Amino acid sequence: MKKHILKLYLLLLFVFPVWQVSAQQYGLKFSSYDSLQELRTGLNLFPEKEYVINKDFSLNFDLSSYPSVSSYGYIFRAILEGDNNVDLILGALGDERRTLSLIHNSDQTGITYEISAENLTNNWVNIGLHFQMAEDRILLQVLDTVIIHENLGFKNHSKFKLFFGACFEKNFSSTDVPPIIVRDIKIERGSKLIHHWPLNEFEGDRAKDIMTFNYAEVVNPDWLLYGHMYWKKNTSFKLSGFAKIVSDKSNDVLYILGQKMLLKYDLSTNFADTIRIYGDSLILTPNNQAVLDGQNILVYNPNNKQIVKVETKSGEVKRITPNLPARKNFLHHNKFMDHRNHMLYILNGYGHFTYRNELIQYNVAENIWRNLEEPENKYEPRYLAACGYLNDTLYVLGGYGSASGNQRLNPQYFYDLNTISLSDFKYERKWEYEGTKNDYCFVNSLEIEGSSRSFYTLIFSKSLYNSKLKLIRGYLDHNTIEYIGNPIEYKFNDINSYADLYYSSKLGKLVVYELYSKEYTSSDIQLYSIDYPPLAISLPVSSPIKNKLMIAIIALIIGFSVAVLIIRRKRGKIKIKESKQLSGILKEDIKKNNQSNAIFFFGGFQVINRDYVDITRKFTQLVKELFLLILFKSISENSKGISAEKLVENLWFDKSPKSGRNNLSVNIAKLKEILKELDGIELSHETSYWRLKIDPKKIFVEYQIVYNILDGEKADISSEALCSLLGASNNGQFLLNLSYEWLDSYKGQLSDKMVDTLINYAGRLDPNINSALIIQICDSVFNFDTVNEEAVVLKCRAQSLVGKHSIAKSTYENFCREYLMLYGEKFGRSFGSITNELDT
Repeated sequence: MKKHILKLYLLLLFVFPVWQVSAQQYGLKFSSYDSLQELRTGLNLFPEKEYVINKDFSLNFDLSSYPSVSSYGYIFRAILEGDNNVDLILGALGDERRTLSLIHNSDQTGITYEISAENLTNNWVNIGLHFQMAEDRILLQVLDTVIIHENLGFKNHSKFKLFFGACFEKNFSSTDVPPIIVRDIKIERGSKLIHHWPLNEFEGDRAKDIMTFNYAEVVNPDWLLYGHMYWKKNTSFKLSGFAKIVSDKSNDVLYILGQKMLLKYDLSTNFADTIRIYGDSLILTPNNQAVLDGQNILVYNPNNKQIVKVETKSGEVKRITPNLPARKNFLHHNKFMDHRNHMLYILNGYGHFTYRNELIQYNVAENIWRNLEEPENKYEPRYLAACGYLNDTLYVLGGYGSASGNQRLNPQYFYDLNTISLSDFKYERKWEYEGTKNDYCFVNSLEIEGSSRSFYTLIFSKSLYNSKLKLIRGYLDHNTIEYIGNPIEYKFNDINSYADLYYSSKLGKLVVYELYSKEYTSSDIQLYSIDYPPLAISLPVSSPIKNKLMIAIIALIIGFSVAVLIIRRKRGKIKIKESKQLSGILKEDIKKNNQSNAIFFFGGFQVINRDYVDITRKFTQLVKELFLLILFKSISENSKGISAEKLVENLWFDKSPKSGRNNLSVNIAKLKEILKELDGIELSHETSYWRLKIDPKKIFVEYQIVYNILDGEKADISSEALCSLLGASNNGQFLLNLSYEWLDSYKGQLSDKMVDTLINYAGRLDPNINSALIIQICDSVFNFDTVNEEAVVLKCRAQSLVGKHSIAKSTYENFCREYLMLYGEKFGRSFGSITNELDT
């Protein structure tokens, strides 16, 4: 049986190419002296048994570094048979030089290589060690330099263990971990690659060897990919008054101005200096905003042309214009400070039931305001738009407003990109979405990347108090939008709330700051950051469809292997009657997933036609939402479909009844044309309801399979049903990056049922026999609920039962960090209380 499984694993290596990720975004970052000893990172490449050496071999890996309080520590420690050890140590020669030194037992080998701290920090450096067993010597190769050391006492057919960073092996333990980042660890014999750990995971405490499908163990992992996918909460503040936040990009500093004090927050150190303000009166309300001009913060109000300067060094407040009463006409307006000529530009806004699209210029040096001329092709009045700058041009994205500017006359959401030339103040509409209805607004800024002509900004729903900020990436020259990273909690109460985005090129991070003020008396400020460039929360792949299939098939193989093990031992709380039964399902599911006509929902919406071609892009935003509405009404509930009136109400609520029906007819025709490329699915209108007829023998509809398994109150599911659920859930979140108001209930119901079903199944397994399956099920649960308490208990117990105590502890600590980040309080159970309450 093992031989057959191994053959299938090897076959997958040829069928599915190795996952590929961007060269600068993956790797394992080792927590160093900035962390407590027990929280430093360690990597054990061979946790199950020692690696047998019977020939010459080479160890290669890419190494980088990051700033820390100390640069000393063990890059790796190889423990050879007979209490021999070979260590590669990182050291420092002053602030500008680093050393790589090879140590054998307690002796210097004479192998030392010097490299500049800047080169090691900003670049990946390939390190190669060649172990020549017969000649009893080792070669260290760094870049073009090779250094040799002999007489190490190697023996043929000896064994060794290999640790990077912290080592917890008896008699060889060490927590001297240098501030390093490692990726692509390889072991070769001659020209043959034997082991390869890319270290391209983004979560978890294991690293896959893609040559053998074995796993290395990681203690306190800090995956680079995680930092590119998930926002990290940096800090929070509470200040009096309606606080204002401005950024100093040249120094990576955020100034947070309150009624009584100014905070100078250094993004590179996460440290804030407090400066008490004094001088003239300072009034902070939603009516005014702030920008940085040199060493001064300008607090301005476009309603009454009021200007107040706050010196960032001293905190002194100087009023430039008298304090005059003002109406609220420019709430949530956009702004841009042209530092070249000290010109402030103000545009858009809202007040007194009126949306704005004026362009106002303020000359800081001359203290002169002027309204610029209004061209005929000016875009519609709006607020809650995003604004960015590139090459003497302002870019304005989206917003909420109306063509007339009157709030009472058909207000609507805008999803267009407009430009304003600051040389001649000409306007141009670059692009807009056709028929989209996503119901979101934008934070104040667009962060534009000039070379790729892409941009980042945040979107949110203005109709929800408990809203969420979602990062998107778009492009100046075409209307493609991608959802990036995880959402951030955001309290939105119109003028009481404010959020914006800041990019630090030096730190390589995007920073979000959000503000919520209660009755203008105080402000709560939250700061988050994500590594640049940010990535969508999904596995890095070379082909999306192949990634889905590979994960699903591997999940089924693991389930199959565990099932066989259960049958052989003839014990456990859940028993499978026939091993061939699960084998048959395995083959059937592989056939389904490899054939054409597949519609995937987990990990993102994806459609493959009868010719194996991905046709997802043919579904525009509106056609996609139309298709999903009809599909869910056809599969869920009473399966009768959805009426034309309900479709118009959901998708074209802002149109007249006649216009809505026309839009429906046009998009139904588009959907029918796309469905012609698929077999086994047909759009029907036999009654007064639109409905999709699906033949499961001809087309693989992932949601239909999962829904049928989870539907109804079932005390148990079959092993083949479990394989289907794991295959789907391991692909990722359900309809990732799609957010419609009506969709939330479907997502919530499916997530709850999936979690309950999987936890119920795992809870009835015997952990003494089924530990691997329990761990896999719990990992799937975490795809839906990252802080599920039952899952972390089951997983930690299963890991402890098989002797993986350090991994269990790491699982628990990762869970506690996630729990604290989400709930703002510590998890209420200790590690000991979880692992010591094992069922008997």
